[in-house]
Amino acid sequence: MFSLSRIQLRRFFLSLVLSFIISLLFFLTGSAHSAQMALAWGPNNEPGVAGYRIYYGLLMDQYSSSVDASNRTSYTLSSLEDGKTYYVAATAYDQYGGDSDFSDEVIFNVPPFDKRHSC
Repeated sequence: MFSLSRIQLRRFFLSLVLSFIISLLFFLTGSAHSAQMALAWGPNNEPGVAGYRIYYGLLMDQYSSSVDASNRTSYTLSSLEDGKTYYVAATAYDQYGGDSDFSDEVIFNVPPFDKRHSC
């Protein structure tokens, strides 16, 4: 099991949450009207961190999907459904694939698509 110190985890996930709140962007794209959510976080400089995973789903603390953000410090979730609430958390992982504990959960409400403002 991969382990980061509590302080390092707090810094990493606090920066993830703050960056998420500050840089939250969603776009309505194409004819499917799916939303996107841009996430950004500060890097964890602890030796052994190989990358980050983003987990998300429609139920609190139950993530039905995950994506590997590799060693990037930003990722855009796409094809999110309009009018749905998404619960998002992240982990850091080591070279053996072991995950850290989950970050604090972030809640993202995708607004319903308003056809009056479509192109």
